[in-house]
Amino acid sequence: MDTKNPSKNPRIFRCTFCDFVTANKKDYGRHLATQKHKTRQKDTNDTKNPPQKPQTCYECQICNKSYKYSSGLYRHKKRCIESTHISSNDILNNQLALSKELIMNVVKEQQNQIKELTNTIKELIPKVGNNITTTNQKFNIQVFLNEKCKDAISMSDFIKSIEVSLQQLDYTKHNGLVNGLSNVIIENINKLGFYQRPIYCTDIKRESLYIKEANSWEKDINKEKIKRAIKDVSTKQFFALSKWTKENPDFQNNENKQDYYTHTLVAIANNKENNEDKIIKKLCTSIYIKE
Repeated sequence: MDTKNPSKNPRIFRCTFCDFVTANKKDYGRHLATQKHKTRQKDTNDTKNPPQKPQTCYECQICNKSYKYSSGLYRHKKRCIESTHISSNDILNNQLALSKELIMNVVKEQQNQIKELTNTIKELIPKVGNNITTTNQKFNIQVFLNEKCKDAISMSDFIKSIEVSLQQLDYTKHNGLVNGLSNVIIENINKLGFYQRPIYCTDIKRESLYIKEANSWEKDINKEKIKRAIKDVSTKQFFALSKWTKENPDFQNNENKQDYYTHTLVAIANNKENNEDKIIKKLCTSIYIKE
């Protein structure tokens, strides 16, 4: 009795890239080596894995956070601007708290210097003699102030009369706090007649200042009066910027206005205590009178 071997199912070799089918393994191997197969295989892989384009990065100029899309940056800038929108009163209160200890130290140091100077003068008086009379004949600052400048405006009234313009605010934005505050004060002083000014400098090197207040002239020994005036003018800059935001209620939705507000706020909110000496030096040069 003959026994027949059951027929085996032939193995099929298929190339999906070229739609090639064969039951012969050698034929399949020859097909894989053809240039046609290699070209189609490469084209298919390139289509599935296209070269990636470099991603564009959008960065916030205020806090340096990065975003993949410009829309994400736009939404972030609204929140970022709002977080920097600090009220002028808060800024002033913080700065006053920080400067209180510094002012007390300066006052104490100045008092010690005055005491030492007084002792030195007492020692020199017997030696000077008639030279004091000669010096007084050349120039007497008190006579000049009380007679020539008796109708001068007081410092407090002068500060009240100042209104910071948008041009002056823009000047501070581009040139910094020292130049900006000095510019506001000097421009308003120059509007007055020479004998109507509330402040004079008699020694640029020593920064000797005489300021009129309450109908009398006094030497600003510790520079407390001029520093208070600088703070008051700085406050007026914040009020000017606040007025601008009320006149431009859409500034948070306008990129150019957002940039103007942010950069101006950064300029006028700079630490005044670190810049007061520079501002006073600029003022002394402009209001100096020769003895």
